[in-house]
Amino acid sequence: MPVLVKRVLKQLAVKSLPTKQAAFALLRELTGVLSGGLETYAPALLVKVTDSLSTAGSPSMTTEALAFLGAFFATHPVAVYASALPTLVERIVQLTQDKQQKVSAEAMSVLAELTRSIRPDPTVALPAELSAVVEQIFVATSALFKGGLADADVRIKAVETLSDIVFFFGDVLGGQMPVALELLGSALSNDSLRLTAVRGVQRVAQSEVVAGAEAESWLGELVKTLPGTLRRGSRTYKADGFRALDAVLLRSVHGSLLVQSLQLTHASYPPISSSRLGESLSATAVPALVTDLQPFITEQDLYNLPLALNVITVLLATQPAAKAVVEAEILPRVYALVRTPLITGLPLEAVLAFFEALIAPDQELALKVIPELLKVVGKEKTLANAAAGEAQATRTTAKCVGVVVKAAPRDRAGVIAEFAKQIEVRAAVSSLRRHRVEP
Repeated sequence: MPVLVKRVLKQLAVKSLPTKQAAFALLRELTGVLSGGLETYAPALLVKVTDSLSTAGSPSMTTEALAFLGAFFATHPVAVYASALPTLVERIVQLTQDKQQKVSAEAMSVLAELTRSIRPDPTVALPAELSAVVEQIFVATSALFKGGLADADVRIKAVETLSDIVFFFGDVLGGQMPVALELLGSALSNDSLRLTAVRGVQRVAQSEVVAGAEAESWLGELVKTLPGTLRRGSRTYKADGFRALDAVLLRSVHGSLLVQSLQLTHASYPPISSSRLGESLSATAVPALVTDLQPFITEQDLYNLPLALNVITVLLATQPAAKAVVEAEILPRVYALVRTPLITGLPLEAVLAFFEALIAPDQELALKVIPELLKVVGKEKTLANAAAGEAQATRTTAKCVGVVVKAAPRDRAGVIAEFAKQIEVRAAVSSLRRHRVEP
């Protein structure tokens, strides 16, 4: 490899733009294959990249040079290239305003990759010399939200980069944090940026370095406004919107064992930090959120059902005030779901988690829930008809009863006996009918 890299460096010194473009393409492929490995040659390579980006060249060559740079940042530690960043970032920032949209888009992609690479672990202190670089990236990214000159791809990259800036550097943004949150919030109202922005909300909520009353208040307001946008959004937007709500609600957790258990069940839930807590939702926000989510609790939308029900589950685990409105508006719909043969896989997992979160804080409620569940197996005098889907409903009911009994163990023996009795009676009646002899 040393011979190859040295020869490529010589090719980068020639005036031929196609040759330079091919050399950068080779370096990008080499970086990908080796997952890095260019530390020894970094100073010389970065000088060549800076020179190529600073002189007039073809859009194709400039784009290829930027693509290599993005791959380089992604596969090498910041210590390898930190000294070259002030000059290099200045030129990349200039290219984000290039008239050629493919150049500006690639330049924005490089800044996005650099944002993720400077400080992979947000909890590690940022070296003082890199603060100015973060400032450069933030200013350049913010500028793309104004004026409307950038095309859609560039603005989408800008939203993505802004989200990463807040995620990784929320503790060093200082007075710029309100600006960043305002810009991210404005992107939620833009049709072409909404999807990227809602993913950014999830990133902000999951950040370990975003703190303070201002950020928590911003996230709390989103709990009020975001659910109302889900019904008219695309399928992908709805899914990411539900995940964002999950992340925001989990910021208000006080480290309860129930929610820690939910994290083990649902891998999409972010880690909980008991030292960084959001403020509780207002008394009016909780009912409004449940009402907005209610239409998604239906067998007609099995894709969004588990996502919406998971949000309700998190709400139950984090906001005690949610219990009454959930009982009134959501529980009847969940009973209806249990009686259908369609609830399997992820929807079934979501239903089981819902019952656990509903019953665990109030075991008395089990005395009300279990009779309703037993109606599925107790209303008929024959065994479930597997062809009609009744057998699946019976299995679903059994699993739900199991979760309820586990969450409220006080009446465990009686409930199990009653459930078994219902099945035994139906089995006996069905057997008699099959063997009945006419006189």
